[in-house]
Amino acid sequence: MINTSLEVRPATAGDLAALNDVYNQYVRETHYTFDIEPMTMDARYDTSIETSVYLVPESVGRGAGSRLYEELFKALEGEAVHRAYAGIALPNPASIALHERFGFKRVAHFTEQGRKFERYWDVAWYEKPLGPESIESSEG
Repeated sequence: MINTSLEVRPATAGDLAALNDVYNQYVRETHYTFDIEPMTMDARYDTSIETSVYLVPESVGRGAGSRLYEELFKALEGEAVHRAYAGIALPNPASIALHERFGFKRVAHFTEQGRKFERYWDVAWYEKPLGPESIESSEG
């Protein structure tokens, strides 16, 4: 069930530090990202887009990830974006379910792609088509 009382809005510059803190919690405590050192604000690039969802622990399992993805894909409508990709460090059944619910399909599985917490982790790569078909694919 999707939590409809959750406020979802575009992030502002004032949100960046808090968002970075959430991401860094995953860096320190999970294998979901292979970053091993917390990310500094200076190392972030404001022109990057990523289809990952990182949540504070109390929001996990309450529909927040679904709400965020709903708003992300609404915001991407009409943009010149052809595909969305997501790399999921395994195991992570909640992330797989979220991505499949939003139309992502598994396109690759890499074994032992990253090392963290004294072990190797597999990564599944997922892909979602976005936007209208390109001219090249409709002509072929």
